[in-house]
Amino acid sequence: MLATITNIDSKRRESSLTLSWAVEQLYKTLDGGPLRKAQVVRLMLAWGNYGYAAGASYLCQIVQCAQSPEYKRYLECGTGVSTILLGVIARHCGGHLTSLEQNQHWAEHMRRVVSNLGLTQWVDVRYCPVVERSGDYDWYCVDVSELSDIDLVICDGPTSQTRGGRIGCLYELNHTLNAGATILLDDTHRKDEQAAIAQWSQTRPISTQTFSGLWSKHSKVTIRS
Repeated sequence: MLATITNIDSKRRESSLTLSWAVEQLYKTLDGGPLRKAQVVRLMLAWGNYGYAAGASYLCQIVQCAQSPEYKRYLECGTGVSTILLGVIARHCGGHLTSLEQNQHWAEHMRRVVSNLGLTQWVDVRYCPVVERSGDYDWYCVDVSELSDIDLVICDGPTSQTRGGRIGCLYELNHTLNAGATILLDDTHRKDEQAAIAQWSQTRPISTQTFSGLWSKHSKVTIRS
């Protein structure tokens, strides 16, 4: 048993060191210019969590937006490798990230990761269970009055089993989004996400671009003034 525990602890330390090294490489790259796909893929490999982590194409779209000077306040629905990526960019560029996570244990894990990487000042991970809303959907239990002037939303949650899918994103955050704000919606190859965009277009003027990754699609939804 002791040998098993020792092996597990050793693997955790090795994983943590690998992740820290990948993050250091991000900072070195940012000091000389924008992040590239190679650095994003390196971070993905260090992070692991295959099957749940966001894809490279989606993460690269996040990087492209987050590094733009017009985006300073980020809101993330669902946490993971994108949290680390956005946290590093926020620290380097003077931004701030608020991350909503519906799973309490995972939220606690992400807080530890953020702390270990020295990103606490720039990343606020909140445990927000998904609850029933007045419409035909469920959404994170979060006080939206605490959120304001959001420029960029990373919408990779709640999970696909959620009633209404991710349609609540714009409905719940409508008054917190600046004109010109962008929602990066993952998994838009799925019908629920396509329906969400169609209904959002009836709420606020938007423009949409859809991109194809290796296994899925994601869309850049921009709030027009």
